[in-house]
Amino acid sequence: DGLLALGRRAEAQIWLSRALEAQKAGSVKVLAECLAELRKPERASVPVVAAAMPRLEAALREAQEGKTSLGVKLVDRVAFDSPEDLQQFPEAAGTWQVAAGQAVNNDAARLVRRDAASARSVQVIFTPTALRGQIGIDFKGMRLVLDLAAGQFTAQLANQAGTAPPAAKPCSVVERVPNTLFLAYADTGNHTTVELNGQVIADVVMGDLNEYFAFSAAAGTIVQVDEVSFTRNDSAQPGKQGLRRLGWEPTGAASLDEKASSILLAGTPQAPASILNQVPANTVGYTIEVKGQGAFRIQVGGQGGWQRVDLTLTAGETSRFTVRWANGTFAVLDAQGVPVQSVPLERPVTTVVFQAAGQTAIALPIRPNRQ
Repeated sequence: DGLLALGRRAEAQIWLSRALEAQKAGSVKVLAECLAELRKPERASVPVVAAAMPRLEAALREAQEGKTSLGVKLVDRVAFDSPEDLQQFPEAAGTWQVAAGQAVNNDAARLVRRDAASARSVQVIFTPTALRGQIGIDFKGMRLVLDLAAGQFTAQLANQAGTAPPAAKPCSVVERVPNTLFLAYADTGNHTTVELNGQVIADVVMGDLNEYFAFSAAAGTIVQVDEVSFTRNDSAQPGKQGLRRLGWEPTGAASLDEKASSILLAGTPQAPASILNQVPANTVGYTIEVKGQGAFRIQVGGQGGWQRVDLTLTAGETSRFTVRWANGTFAVLDAQGVPVQSVPLERPVTTVVFQAAGQTAIALPIRPNRQ
């Protein structure tokens, strides 16, 4: 019996060590598997396990809720507006400098988080300073590597690591201007579509899926990362599905309130909420009525770059804004048609985003302005 008990304690210690390693690495799946083993009566009664379990159970709950070990809530859109945004990537490595809406690496570096299991897509906007080195993207079990100097890429599944890499295919990354990389996963057919600057460059049949996301720069690449944004599976959230039926993609706490005939953006400064629309042909702007408080941002984008106007809403007041992009000008006008801001339009507009960092309601319908 003594030998049996000793063996059980040793086995429990092994599972505990694995759990602690998984917690440190941020691997939700492995941590959950280890805790399932440690909860078994013959292991849970071991004193060292009993002492560690409350802390490990709390770490698992935080990880499953999308929180880091520092208690930072992981948000689905990271724009690198402050150095604290690096906390959105708990396993970041190398040296990153964050300023003016960009994260810039000084050496071989990576941004890593482990909440991609529920992600439908990820978009990364990045600007390489020169066409040298490599940029890597890991998403849900696929690794995409862009060879900037060669103008080629490879896509390989995580469960094929150690095998010969697939043949490289051509791609076009532009130096010193923003590039947009978009990866979208579809359950039907278990495949991921890869778009670079609006062009489909690959459609990859996936193997085993995982929760891992990483953006990495290596072999001498210096890159500015402007934005990393995710969309999620929201089958349990009909308010988000309703927004998609209207043609708007929600991010964060954005939902459709059909009774009030409005879109609710329940954002915070740390986790803003937004809606995004791919602009239809012949549309040159939108008119919206907004009620809420706090920061409200209007962004237009195209060909990998963004322009924005930051506004402040006053509690209890309804504001009417018209955003227009035409004749070489990007402008936001108030209810009297007076420009709040008017600047030269830098690029053709394909996307518009309305983002709130407070409790905000946008009245329906959102009216498009046509040419």
